[in-house]
Amino acid sequence: MARIEVGKGDVWSFEAAENITSGLVVWLSGDEKVGIATASGKHPVGVSLIPASQGKQCAVMMRGIVEIYTTGVGNATAGDRFTAGTSGKAYKDNTVSGKYELGFAIENITRNSKGKIYITI
Repeated sequence: MARIEVGKGDVWSFEAAENITSGLVVWLSGDEKVGIATASGKHPVGVSLIPASQGKQCAVMMRGIVEIYTTGVGNATAGDRFTAGTSGKAYKDNTVSGKYELGFAIENITRNSKGKIYITI
């Protein structure tokens, strides 16, 4: 589950293109629908805040601080950048930029654990 760290942020609602649990990195799959983002080049648009069944509305944090699961090689330090990774987790990738960037770590994060990321989309 995603935990909003700060009570201020940009949250939008989109129709779920598939079943989505909370705390996953999502992408716009077309026609204003969101799906689970993966490392296959899907452009992340934010993090799902609530579970949503296919066809139902899904609240998506598009800017703000959330604590979510991360994945990647090695530990992350504050300032490391993230993109979409496997299974909807945030993936540490300091080479990412532009439409593929999700945001950056605001704390040190142990590899494959939860951490606070500032979503900057």
